[in-house]
Amino acid sequence: MKNSIKAFGLFALFLILFSCSSSDGENSPDVIPTGEPIEFTGEWSAEKAVFDIEFEDLTETADFIAEGGSINLNVEENGSFSIQFVLGQNSESITGQMSINDDLLTIVFDYSPSDRSYFEVHHTDNILEIDGGPLEYDFDDDGTPEPALVSFRFISNQ
Repeated sequence: MKNSIKAFGLFALFLILFSCSSSDGENSPDVIPTGEPIEFTGEWSAEKAVFDIEFEDLTETADFIAEGGSINLNVEENGSFSIQFVLGQNSESITGQMSINDDLLTIVFDYSPSDRSYFEVHHTDNILEIDGGPLEYDFDDDGTPEPALVSFRFISNQ
């Protein structure tokens, strides 16, 4: 039962993660997706989707893939993308636009075009790694959001 609750929480977190944005504070770069070519185009499947969740006195690691979830990412050359999260019978697809400035990935989601989210990105021909945080979500359902760092590792389907 605890794993089912954790898996549901992870699925909810992914939906929130990709619906949350960073504030445009002094540390946020002024990067706007421009539709310029993205180097890691194509279809990608997640082999890792891990959250390091900071509770009051401990850090717990939650793994969306190990809980039976899957994530598929499709990136077009102009920066448009779609990402699909699947966990059991639940699935969610999200679309948007991305751009890169050095190793910083900026994402604007279609459902929230005035907000930007920022992630660190590294890629080779076959591997795409996206890391970010801290992001917040109420993992233990106590009314207080816990900060979490996220780490994705995608493998090219090409």
